[in-house]
Amino acid sequence: MARCLIGCGSNQGRPLQHLAEALELLRAMPGLSVVAASRFRRTRPVGGPPGQEAFLNGAILVDTAFSPRELLGVLTAVENTLHRDRSERWGPRSIDLDLLLYEAAVLDEADLTVPHPRMATRRFVLEPCVEIAPDFIHPLAGCSLRDLLDDISRPHPHVAVVGVPGSGAREVAAAVADAVLARPLHAPACLPPLADDAATFERGWLAAVAECAAAIHADAWPDDPHGTVADFWLGTFLVAAEGRLPAADRAFRRLAAGTVTPHVAILLVADAAVLEERLAFRSRRPPPLTDMFSDLAGAATAVADAPPPTGGVGPLVALQERLRRRLLEPGRDAADRPRAVVVVSADDLGAALAEAVAAVDPPAGRAGGPHRLLHPRGIVLHDRRPAVGRRVGFVPTMGALHAGHASLVAAAATACDEVVVSIFVNPTQFAPHEDFDRYPRPRAADLDLLGRLGVHWAFAPTVEAVYPQGTEHRLAVAGPALPFEGAVRPGHFAGVATVVRRLFDLVPADAAYFGAKDWQQTLVVKGMVRECGIPIEIVVCPTVRDADGLALSSRNAYLSPDERRRAAALPAGLAAAAACWEAGAGVAAAEAALRRPLEAQGVACDYAAIVDPESLGPLADPRGPAIALVAGRLGSTRLIDNLGLPLRPRGISMAVEKSAVSMWHTGGG
Repeated sequence: MARCLIGCGSNQGRPLQHLAEALELLRAMPGLSVVAASRFRRTRPVGGPPGQEAFLNGAILVDTAFSPRELLGVLTAVENTLHRDRSERWGPRSIDLDLLLYEAAVLDEADLTVPHPRMATRRFVLEPCVEIAPDFIHPLAGCSLRDLLDDISRPHPHVAVVGVPGSGAREVAAAVADAVLARPLHAPACLPPLADDAATFERGWLAAVAECAAAIHADAWPDDPHGTVADFWLGTFLVAAEGRLPAADRAFRRLAAGTVTPHVAILLVADAAVLEERLAFRSRRPPPLTDMFSDLAGAATAVADAPPPTGGVGPLVALQERLRRRLLEPGRDAADRPRAVVVVSADDLGAALAEAVAAVDPPAGRAGGPHRLLHPRGIVLHDRRPAVGRRVGFVPTMGALHAGHASLVAAAATACDEVVVSIFVNPTQFAPHEDFDRYPRPRAADLDLLGRLGVHWAFAPTVEAVYPQGTEHRLAVAGPALPFEGAVRPGHFAGVATVVRRLFDLVPADAAYFGAKDWQQTLVVKGMVRECGIPIEIVVCPTVRDADGLALSSRNAYLSPDERRRAAALPAGLAAAAACWEAGAGVAAAEAALRRPLEAQGVACDYAAIVDPESLGPLADPRGPAIALVAGRLGSTRLIDNLGLPLRPRGISMAVEKSAVSMWHTGGG
């Protein structure tokens, strides 16, 4: 009996029912025994036509007496029984059954490739496999499935697009990097011409290996969660030297020491006739007429005298075949080879690009590349990671967590499958005279609370990780960002918008959760998201208050016992303003009621205003709706708060006073 892994998925009709029926058909099949089945995971489609429904994906571990091809026939029969539509590649499917692994078999036939060529690059395939068979060895990668899953979860994944000159590696790599928002890395040196004499080839080979090795050395590798897509693999140079340089292996090991091995290699394979056409194209359109297939410049002279029947590309075809063997041969150079290799036809570059993007498509959330919330400061609190098709909720914080933050986590957990909380005290939103250095940072207590709340990830990046280019550049803000906090704290909201924009880049989430206490901040963030076109939902949650009504805030810890007692004047003022408003008073009277408790308790008032809740400008309609905003200081501590005021009945028709927006109150600074 052979032990095998089968991948299963469905996104058409009733996916759960289809998967259950497929599992039952396999259980009833003579010659096949189902050992285990994973949980099903909802994932977004990868590749194929737009607008498809999400998939349910899982894995099944079986023992079977069938050969690989016989087992493929069984899976096809089950798909046909459940009316699988095969008219469109990567299209909607009632059922999709893939043979992922068959013992240690390695097969590369026209309609049967084992191991499945893409399983090693896709989290939504690996996660269910690891759930039921974590120690199953992948014969090409030479490691367990658990190790493979960890491998694609490394910080800053490295994808190499591999191919001979003329395969389109440069063009495909650049397009993939752009599609998945990764760092593009162009080869600083090309293979020396393959037809040069031995001495010239050796000099060029050594120089090229040294230059390319320096570009991917671990000492210079970025320390951030984004990925790199390079248009070369260092091992290509070693393959090119086979049979030509006797000491190539030793020289290569010396030059390649300390370099970063690609996690995934995309091998572009082109037909000889296609390579010949591209060589002719390149000779007719040299620089500066085109950049296409620029890596053929050296090959043009190198292969010009190659004998038939391969035309002028015989050496390239031979090198391409050696590359394929080196990358796909089981167990060879496992330490230096990519763990996952995806072979893509390069005869049509458009189709090759689509295949390459699908191979490394990001498994989490929205747009983005191989970055998957993988920064070294991403701390796993529970053994879960954001997975494809699972809704990810994000709670950005500056730490010093309290029940208010816990309420945001609870809201995210209710609506999302995964919850991520960032802890980052952002220097760009503090003025030089403000409390950046003394802002509370109880990291251990914060992580303990998040663990107890069931948060899956805490993201605690360094300043350098959030601002790799420095903190000088900030987003421009306008509109609701200018009055109130924007006037009292110049530059504050530019810093807020900038850091939130960066965090949204680093954390691939579907929804972000903010507290209504910082109402003006929520307006700034919503505006930034609209302006930047970020596909993320902004959810504003109610303010959480203490027993005396004071809004929970990390800065409350600064208050002395006497200041803490007097701080209750802020919610008292808001309650008084709301009572006036509901009684039909005008804006000026409600603002006066808002200020009165602050004055009585000696709270220095920065502003106390009744304004439009969206523009923060004067009310266009005296009936509202409106929002009451207040900010006050007790000693060195500054607190803000707000309260929404409802739309009043049409019977109330007060005129809007000239002092509709009393932004400043001079009773204390």
